[in-house]
Amino acid sequence: MNHIPLGPDMFYPADPEILRSLVSRQLNTYPRGTSPAVIVPHGQYEITAPVLAAAWAAAADFQPRQLVLLLPVHTPESPEEQGIYHPGIEVINSPLGSHRVIGSDLAPIRGRYLEEEPALDNSLPFISLLFGDVPVLPLFVSGSTSRIADRLAELLRQFRQEKTLFAVSTNLTGLADEDIANRQAEEISRLLTAPGESKPHLPLLEPLRTRQIAPCNPAALEALRRSGITDSPYRLAAQQPSQDLSGKRVWYGGLFHPER
Repeated sequence: MNHIPLGPDMFYPADPEILRSLVSRQLNTYPRGTSPAVIVPHGQYEITAPVLAAAWAAAADFQPRQLVLLLPVHTPESPEEQGIYHPGIEVINSPLGSHRVIGSDLAPIRGRYLEEEPALDNSLPFISLLFGDVPVLPLFVSGSTSRIADRLAELLRQFRQEKTLFAVSTNLTGLADEDIANRQAEEISRLLTAPGESKPHLPLLEPLRTRQIAPCNPAALEALRRSGITDSPYRLAAQQPSQDLSGKRVWYGGLFHPER
Protein backbone atom coordinates (compact mmCIF):
# COMPACT_ATOMS: atom_id res chain seq x y z
CA MET A 1 0.00 0.00 0.00
CA ASN A 2 1.28 3.47 -0.91
CA HIS A 3 0.60 6.86 0.61
CA ILE A 4 -1.55 9.31 -1.36
CA PRO A 5 -0.46 12.85 -0.44
CA LEU A 6 -3.01 15.16 1.18
CA GLY A 7 -1.15 18.38 0.51
CA PRO A 8 -1.79 19.16 -3.18
CA ASP A 9 -4.25 22.05 -3.53
CA MET A 10 -4.95 21.87 0.22
CA PHE A 11 -1.62 23.01 1.65
CA TYR A 12 0.55 23.63 -1.41
CA PRO A 13 0.22 23.82 -5.23
CA ALA A 14 -0.64 20.49 -6.87
CA ASP A 15 1.41 21.24 -9.99
CA PRO A 16 4.87 19.68 -9.41
CA GLU A 17 6.75 22.36 -11.33
CA ILE A 18 5.03 25.21 -9.51
CA LEU A 19 5.66 23.44 -6.21
CA ARG A 20 9.31 22.76 -7.09
CA SER A 21 9.82 26.43 -7.96
CA LEU A 22 8.14 27.58 -4.73
CA VAL A 23 10.16 25.24 -2.50
CA SER A 24 13.45 25.99 -4.30
CA ARG A 25 12.88 29.73 -4.09
CA GLN A 26 12.18 29.55 -0.37
CA LEU A 27 15.17 27.29 0.34
CA ASN A 28 17.50 29.62 -1.54
CA THR A 29 16.53 32.42 0.85
CA TYR A 30 18.24 30.80 3.85
CA PRO A 31 21.77 29.57 4.61
CA ARG A 32 22.46 25.86 4.14
CA GLY A 33 23.94 23.80 6.94
CA THR A 34 24.55 20.28 8.22
CA SER A 35 22.21 20.21 11.21
CA PRO A 36 21.40 16.65 12.40
CA ALA A 37 18.02 17.63 13.92
CA VAL A 38 15.35 20.18 13.00
CA ILE A 39 11.95 21.30 14.29
CA VAL A 40 9.47 22.29 11.58
CA PRO A 41 5.85 23.56 11.48
CA HIS A 42 2.84 22.32 9.52
CA GLY A 43 0.14 24.42 7.91
CA GLN A 44 -0.75 26.33 4.76
CA TYR A 45 2.35 27.12 2.70
CA GLU A 46 1.29 30.77 2.38
CA ILE A 47 2.35 31.14 6.01
CA THR A 48 4.58 28.16 6.81
CA ALA A 49 6.72 27.79 3.66
CA PRO A 50 9.36 30.37 4.73
CA VAL A 51 9.61 28.79 8.19
CA LEU A 52 9.79 25.25 6.78
CA ALA A 53 12.49 26.40 4.38
CA ALA A 54 14.57 28.07 7.08
CA ALA A 55 14.63 24.92 9.21
CA TRP A 56 15.14 22.38 6.41
CA ALA A 57 17.85 24.55 4.82
CA ALA A 58 19.82 24.25 8.07
CA ALA A 59 20.08 20.49 7.32
CA ALA A 60 20.40 20.77 3.53
CA ASP A 61 24.03 19.62 3.41
CA PHE A 62 23.74 16.89 6.07
CA GLN A 63 23.32 14.17 3.40
CA PRO A 64 21.32 11.70 5.54
CA ARG A 65 21.16 7.97 4.86
CA GLN A 66 17.76 7.89 6.58
CA LEU A 67 15.34 10.41 8.07
CA VAL A 68 13.20 10.00 11.21
CA LEU A 69 10.17 12.32 11.20
CA LEU A 70 8.05 12.64 14.36
CA LEU A 71 4.47 13.65 13.58
CA PRO A 72 1.54 14.69 15.79
CA VAL A 73 -1.84 13.02 16.09
CA HIS A 74 -4.18 15.94 16.70
CA THR A 75 -7.43 13.99 17.24
CA PRO A 76 -6.89 10.58 18.90
CA GLU A 77 -10.02 8.48 19.18
CA SER A 78 -9.51 7.57 22.85
CA PRO A 79 -6.90 7.68 25.63
CA GLU A 80 -6.25 4.00 25.00
CA GLU A 81 -4.90 4.91 21.57
CA GLN A 82 -2.15 7.10 22.97
CA GLY A 83 1.21 5.80 21.86
CA ILE A 84 3.65 5.69 18.94
CA TYR A 85 2.56 4.41 15.55
CA HIS A 86 4.07 3.50 12.19
CA PRO A 87 2.06 4.52 9.07
CA GLY A 88 1.83 0.85 8.04
CA ILE A 89 2.71 1.54 4.40
CA GLU A 90 5.73 0.75 2.26
CA VAL A 91 6.10 4.00 0.31
CA ILE A 92 5.24 7.63 0.93
CA ASN A 93 4.83 10.04 -1.97
CA SER A 94 5.01 13.74 -2.60
CA PRO A 95 4.61 15.55 -5.94
CA LEU A 96 8.42 15.83 -5.94
CA GLY A 97 9.35 12.22 -5.18
CA SER A 98 8.78 8.93 -3.38
CA HIS A 99 10.42 7.47 -0.27
CA ARG A 100 10.73 3.93 1.06
CA VAL A 101 9.29 3.66 4.58
CA ILE A 102 11.49 1.91 7.15
CA GLY A 103 10.65 0.51 10.61
CA SER A 104 7.78 -1.69 9.47
CA ASP A 105 7.94 -3.82 12.66
CA LEU A 106 6.28 -1.02 14.67
CA ALA A 107 2.53 -0.90 15.35
CA PRO A 108 0.58 0.57 12.39
CA ILE A 109 -1.57 3.65 12.88
CA ARG A 110 -5.28 3.75 12.04
CA GLY A 111 -5.82 4.60 8.38
CA ARG A 112 -7.95 7.65 9.09
CA TYR A 113 -5.00 9.51 10.58
CA LEU A 114 -3.17 9.29 7.26
CA GLU A 115 -6.25 10.86 5.72
CA GLU A 116 -6.50 13.70 8.25
CA GLU A 117 -3.06 14.68 9.52
CA PRO A 118 -1.24 17.31 7.39
CA ALA A 119 2.17 17.24 9.06
CA LEU A 120 3.64 14.46 6.91
CA ASP A 121 2.65 16.09 3.64
CA ASN A 122 3.86 19.54 4.65
CA SER A 123 7.48 18.42 4.95
CA LEU A 124 7.66 15.85 2.13
CA PRO A 125 8.27 18.32 -0.74
CA PHE A 126 11.24 19.81 1.14
CA ILE A 127 12.57 16.33 2.00
CA SER A 128 12.20 15.10 -1.60
CA LEU A 129 13.85 18.15 -3.14
CA LEU A 130 16.76 18.29 -0.68
CA PHE A 131 17.51 14.61 -0.06
CA GLY A 132 16.22 12.73 -3.11
CA ASP A 133 14.71 9.34 -2.34
CA VAL A 134 16.12 9.07 1.20
CA PRO A 135 14.34 6.35 3.25
CA VAL A 136 11.99 7.84 5.84
CA LEU A 137 10.62 6.60 9.18
CA PRO A 138 7.45 8.61 9.90
CA LEU A 139 6.30 8.07 13.48
CA PHE A 140 2.89 9.34 14.59
CA VAL A 141 2.88 10.36 18.27
CA SER A 142 -0.43 10.38 20.14
CA GLY A 143 -0.47 11.69 23.71
CA SER A 144 1.84 13.73 25.92
CA THR A 145 2.76 11.49 28.85
CA SER A 146 6.23 10.91 30.22
CA ARG A 147 5.85 7.20 29.41
CA ILE A 148 5.35 7.98 25.72
CA ALA A 149 8.29 10.41 25.71
CA ASP A 150 10.56 7.79 27.30
CA ARG A 151 9.49 5.07 24.84
CA LEU A 152 9.99 7.41 21.90
CA ALA A 153 13.42 8.49 23.19
CA GLU A 154 14.39 4.80 23.33
CA LEU A 155 13.26 4.33 19.73
CA LEU A 156 15.23 7.37 18.61
CA ARG A 157 18.39 6.00 20.20
CA GLN A 158 17.86 2.71 18.35
CA PHE A 159 17.67 4.48 15.00
CA ARG A 160 20.57 6.77 15.77
CA GLN A 161 23.53 6.42 13.46
CA GLU A 162 26.08 8.79 12.03
CA LYS A 163 23.88 9.84 9.12
CA THR A 164 20.34 9.84 10.53
CA LEU A 165 18.51 13.15 10.32
CA PHE A 166 15.84 13.70 12.99
CA ALA A 167 12.89 16.07 12.58
CA VAL A 168 9.88 16.97 14.75
CA SER A 169 6.79 18.48 13.16
CA THR A 170 5.05 20.78 15.61
CA ASN A 171 3.41 24.17 15.84
CA LEU A 172 4.68 26.13 18.80
CA THR A 173 1.18 27.01 19.98
CA GLY A 174 -2.40 26.12 19.35
CA LEU A 175 -4.97 28.77 18.48
CA ALA A 176 -4.81 31.32 21.30
CA ASP A 177 -5.10 35.00 22.05
CA GLU A 178 -2.23 36.74 20.32
CA ASP A 179 -0.34 37.78 23.45
CA ILE A 180 -0.74 34.30 24.99
CA ALA A 181 0.37 32.58 21.77
CA ASN A 182 3.42 34.84 21.61
CA ARG A 183 4.38 34.18 25.24
CA GLN A 184 3.92 30.44 24.84
CA ALA A 185 6.07 30.38 21.70
CA GLU A 186 8.80 32.29 23.54
CA GLU A 187 8.64 29.84 26.47
CA ILE A 188 8.94 26.78 24.21
CA SER A 189 11.84 28.36 22.37
CA ARG A 190 13.50 29.07 25.73
CA LEU A 191 13.03 25.48 26.88
CA LEU A 192 14.41 24.09 23.63
CA THR A 193 17.32 26.50 23.36
CA ALA A 194 18.42 26.44 27.02
CA PRO A 195 22.10 25.63 27.62
CA GLY A 196 22.77 21.91 27.45
CA GLU A 197 23.60 21.51 31.14
CA SER A 198 20.22 23.04 32.08
CA LYS A 199 18.11 20.77 29.88
CA PRO A 200 17.55 18.02 32.49
CA HIS A 201 15.90 20.66 34.70
CA LEU A 202 13.56 21.98 32.01
CA PRO A 203 11.24 19.12 30.97
CA LEU A 204 8.76 20.27 28.37
CA LEU A 205 5.93 18.20 29.80
CA GLU A 206 5.74 20.09 33.11
CA PRO A 207 4.77 23.49 31.64
CA LEU A 208 2.39 21.61 29.36
CA ARG A 209 0.53 20.28 32.42
CA THR A 210 0.40 23.74 33.97
CA ARG A 211 -0.83 25.22 30.65
CA GLN A 212 2.12 27.56 30.31
CA ILE A 213 2.71 26.14 26.82
CA ALA A 214 0.43 24.45 24.27
CA PRO A 215 2.41 22.97 21.37
CA CYS A 216 1.15 20.05 19.36
CA ASN A 217 3.46 17.03 19.54
CA PRO A 218 5.07 17.91 22.90
CA ALA A 219 6.04 14.29 23.66
CA ALA A 220 8.16 14.23 20.50
CA LEU A 221 9.94 17.43 21.51
CA GLU A 222 10.54 16.01 24.98
CA ALA A 223 11.72 12.67 23.54
CA LEU A 224 14.28 14.36 21.34
CA ARG A 225 15.54 16.20 24.42
CA ARG A 226 15.62 13.00 26.53
CA SER A 227 17.25 10.86 23.85
CA GLY A 228 20.65 12.50 24.21
CA ILE A 229 20.90 12.80 20.42
CA THR A 230 21.08 16.57 20.72
CA ASP A 231 23.19 17.84 23.59
CA SER A 232 23.52 21.57 22.93
CA PRO A 233 21.02 24.42 22.42
CA TYR A 234 18.71 24.62 19.43
CA ARG A 235 18.74 27.81 17.42
CA LEU A 236 15.74 29.62 16.01
CA ALA A 237 15.84 29.66 12.20
CA ALA A 238 12.58 31.57 11.65
CA GLN A 239 9.14 32.07 13.12
CA GLN A 240 5.84 33.37 11.83
CA PRO A 241 2.40 33.82 13.39
CA SER A 242 -0.70 32.75 11.53
CA GLN A 243 -3.10 35.29 10.14
CA ASP A 244 -5.13 37.10 12.79
CA LEU A 245 -8.27 35.05 13.41
CA SER A 246 -10.40 37.34 15.58
CA GLY A 247 -7.45 38.11 17.85
CA LYS A 248 -6.17 34.51 17.94
CA ARG A 249 -3.08 33.08 16.31
CA VAL A 250 -1.02 29.95 15.88
CA TRP A 251 2.74 30.47 16.17
CA TYR A 252 4.90 28.61 13.66
CA GLY A 253 8.58 28.14 14.39
CA GLY A 254 11.54 26.51 12.69
CA LEU A 255 14.55 25.52 14.82
CA PHE A 256 17.70 23.56 14.19
CA HIS A 257 20.36 21.83 16.23
CA PRO A 258 23.88 23.16 15.61
CA GLU A 259 26.12 21.03 13.43
CA ARG A 260 28.02 18.25 15.17
